[in-house]
Amino acid sequence: MKGSNDLKSILTKLLAREAFRARLQNQPVSDKARSWGTMIWDALNSSFGLWFLSAIFISGAGSLYSANQSKKKEDQQIAAEKRAEDKKAQDRIDRLAMEFS
Repeated sequence: MKGSNDLKSILTKLLAREAFRARLQNQPVSDKARSWGTMIWDALNSSFGLWFLSAIFISGAGSLYSANQSKKKEDQQIAAEKRAEDKKAQDRIDRLAMEFS
């Protein structure tokens, strides 16, 4: 008889746990119980969040492209100035060589 009482108490405890789990699953999640990660994900996954993220991405890509183009232009100007200085130096060397010969 004692074995059946133990079995009944175990079954009663299990049924009580399952009933408690079912009640928890059926309750709506309050805003306070939601984690920050969940709230941030929901905000970013909304229409506004997706628009905002795409605007940031496009703006970032545009600024990277602009920075790359200005760097290329600056490098070209530096190379042109260096070529001009080299040409001036070579002209001076040639003029000096003509004067001494």
